[in-house]
Amino acid sequence: PFHWLAEYYGIIQGNGGFDVIIGNPPYVVYSNNKFDYQIRNYLTIKARNLYAFCIERALRLVNKDSYLSLIVPISLSNGSNYFTVRQLLANRGTVIYSHYAGDSHPSCLFNGVQQNLTIFNSSSKGNATFTTNYVKSYNEERINLFKTLRFNEIDTNSREIFRLGSSLQTSICRKINDKGSITSWLSTSIGNTIFFKNTSGAAYKPFFSQPPFFQVDGVQQTSKTIDSLSFSTNQQAQSALGMFNSNLFNFLFLLVSDARHITPRETLGLLTVDASLANDSNLHRLSSRLQNDYNKHSIIVTY
Repeated sequence: PFHWLAEYYGIIQGNGGFDVIIGNPPYVVYSNNKFDYQIRNYLTIKARNLYAFCIERALRLVNKDSYLSLIVPISLSNGSNYFTVRQLLANRGTVIYSHYAGDSHPSCLFNGVQQNLTIFNSSSKGNATFTTNYVKSYNEERINLFKTLRFNEIDTNSREIFRLGSSLQTSICRKINDKGSITSWLSTSIGNTIFFKNTSGAAYKPFFSQPPFFQVDGVQQTSKTIDSLSFSTNQQAQSALGMFNSNLFNFLFLLVSDARHITPRETLGLLTVDASLANDSNLHRLSSRLQNDYNKHSIIVTY
């Protein structure tokens, strides 16, 4: 097996480690039954992905005045299983995160790679964390993309990396957190229901008053990825429909999600509301107009 000390004795022993490590580690889920070797004595074992182990190993191989930069999946910034990885990076010094869309709408960071990505730069100097927002760009912009990135300092002690690319976005989040949670509107009873697709490649996730369907051999079917939320009153459901279809919710969704899946944490935990919005006639009217527009421009897909 490869032995770092034996192969790079002058660097590991004489220099205290590498001055710089850059790379693109494997994005492979780890399982004891999948590999002919086992990962032991790693603090990041809970992440169960080879790229997390590569980060931890790289941190052991660099010296105290070094730089480390890797391209990894966006789960590093938001996945609960990757908290230890983020903590190791934060404890080391300064970390700079940038996040990139991989849904090819309008473009990907790398041609043919439909993977939402995070690039981090770790330095042993200082003690701060900086991040961009969720970056979407066109192919033509790629040559100058890194030159145009904007970074914003965030709380180093946060359990997640909120993709707040500016002080204005930070201010918006603080104001939202002063409101009550929309969870108080939810009901376990069937009725007053709205629907949404809980996974897709596109970053924007529309919500509907009726579940979308398609036809297979003339039989109407609904996708298994369609999920639903039920509310105590029809007024609350109409208001929630408008808010979940808003730019504000899409902004919140892209702050901490993987930008592909809507889970209860994203749909329920992020959106906070004022109780009076349940009876907001303007919000109801906008929701109705949007759903009518969906129906007007919908088509039946037959397989």
